[in-house]
Amino acid sequence: MSIQENIPLAPYTTFGIGGPARYFSKLTEKAELIPLLQFAQTNKIPWLILGQGSNVLISDKGFSGLVILNQLNRCTLKNNLITVESGFNLQKLIQLAIQNKLGGLENLAGIPGTVGGAVRGNAGSFGTEIGTLVKGGVILNSKLEFQEVEPAYFQFSYRHSALKTNQYILIEVTLKLKKSIHNLQQKYQKILQQKWEKQPREKSAGCIFKNPSNASAGYLIEQCGLKGHQINDARISPQHANFILNTGKATYGDVLQLIQLIQTKVQEKFNIQLKLEIQII
Repeated sequence: MSIQENIPLAPYTTFGIGGPARYFSKLTEKAELIPLLQFAQTNKIPWLILGQGSNVLISDKGFSGLVILNQLNRCTLKNNLITVESGFNLQKLIQLAIQNKLGGLENLAGIPGTVGGAVRGNAGSFGTEIGTLVKGGVILNSKLEFQEVEPAYFQFSYRHSALKTNQYILIEVTLKLKKSIHNLQQKYQKILQQKWEKQPREKSAGCIFKNPSNASAGYLIEQCGLKGHQINDARISPQHANFILNTGKATYGDVLQLIQLIQTKVQEKFNIQLKLEIQII
């Protein structure tokens, strides 16, 4: 177990924003997690699990506790079941499934981050939510014990799971896929191309807001005339208004101002309160 001090977090986020972590450790074996959390408890400091840094906005002041970079990366395949650790890259997993002619994940093409992050936020795209594929998992509970859980434990809903509201940590998840005779790679590439045509590829955290029922957050923001609006180096994407871009040296404060501006304008025009999809730390 190696713990470093005062490590800048910006390089570990897709936004490229974030001050230093007081303490920082890379997690490669699940057994290392318990002593890391005990270290946080002993020192009475908060802890944070960070995957590949998408869907997150971290303060320029950094994080006053322990940041644990999740690099748990084991994956096993048995028939149509894939058991994968939470630090495994989601796109890498989709390619693994496609190579083994297993369908179900290909609609999630282009979603950045880890499997753990995807499960935590019940990531979805083109009619598929990852929560519908979960057949079980292993978590670390509040007693610092590894515990097997059933799908019902996760309480999946739109862009949400129980992992967002409790202090339990996902270690691994088992996904049930289906054998497929279709050209899954072709479908994957088609979805990826569609996303590239509609979504920006500059530094961002992904979609900032959840879509309200029967509406698109991007459409509402666009109707408020905010596409391209900029505060210093933080810019609302001219391509897709539900993305905020870091065009250079955008700060936490710059992005936060844009978020608040968007919420205010959409509330005034449509009487809709946009809720965040990203996590602000």
